[in-house]
Amino acid sequence: MFSAQLQALHILRSIRVNFQRRMEPILREADLSLIQILLLLGISSGDIENVNGVCRVLELGQGNASTLCKKMEQSGLLLRERSRQDERVVQLSLTQAGEEKVQTLLQEIDRRWGQVHRDHPALVRQLMEGLAAADALLRLPEEQE
Repeated sequence: MFSAQLQALHILRSIRVNFQRRMEPILREADLSLIQILLLLGISSGDIENVNGVCRVLELGQGNASTLCKKMEQSGLLLRERSRQDERVVQLSLTQAGEEKVQTLLQEIDRRWGQVHRDHPALVRQLMEGLAAADALLRLPEEQE
């Protein structure tokens, strides 16, 4: 019998593998990485308004967030603009192409995942609660040895 810790590792690995398997066609069709998709969806939803929001929501360092945004701007999906009130702040918005990409992504995600959500809402809710609890547990500081 596996220890609880080893079981958790096996479950987390299985979740990662199966999530990647399900998301891979979406990523390939969009020609984007998961972090790029999360950035576009975050801007679209209003959860991400500036580069500091990218750092907070996507848990990236300032340099990585800036590089990601610059790359997405170069691809024509978002605009970066310095705030008039505080030039240290770089505001983010989607271009028309970015908005179209978000709509395509949302449709594709719904096509691939929506039926599961509609057919099993209680199970999906339970899954989300369990994942949130696992995330909270993994964020606890490690005990000092």
